[in-house]
Amino acid sequence: ESSFCLFPGNGCDYLWDMEQSALYVREHPDECLWLDGNGTYYLGMHFPADMVVRYNPDRIREWFLKLSSFENGNERRKCIRQDTRTYFIKEKMHPLLLEAVEEISKENGQIAVEGLLGKCSYDYSMRQVERIFKDAYGYGPKFFCRKERLLYMIEFLLADSKENIAVEAIEAGYSDRAHFQREFKRFMGMTPGQFVEKSYCTHVI
Repeated sequence: ESSFCLFPGNGCDYLWDMEQSALYVREHPDECLWLDGNGTYYLGMHFPADMVVRYNPDRIREWFLKLSSFENGNERRKCIRQDTRTYFIKEKMHPLLLEAVEEISKENGQIAVEGLLGKCSYDYSMRQVERIFKDAYGYGPKFFCRKERLLYMIEFLLADSKENIAVEAIEAGYSDRAHFQREFKRFMGMTPGQFVEKSYCTHVI
């Protein structure tokens, strides 16, 4: 039996359980979500951190039910291309966020807020940047960076690299292996070793 893991992140995830007609909505999640597959089919949509969308829950359920009715994958993909803008309304994002998110992603979260301000072309104070991030994500740029660092390390673990985890964690911006393990467990609910073991029989999303 397979299970599914959705990571913490700065974007938004929409996952539709086709068997139970249940919708999982995760906006800028702080915790991973494990779902027992057990033969269940899922449809998913992911919007990255540089997109802010509005939606009506009832209409989204209606749309996923429509998608579930297609037996042909090509028809389903065509419907997604045609309908996404109808059911998910993309809002205009603050220009500072577009620049900041790009810089943070480029550095895998290894950037101080002060350094971030220096790289952006907009002249904002630290307090203004905090407010702009919180308005969009519900938390500040430091927490945003913590999630990006975590995602970088998750990719490293899943790659089954032969590199030393402690060395990689320090290069990723953690003070030492213990710091990385605390952060990992805080978000993922398990140690890195437990995650790697579980990921062998899990589809990660």
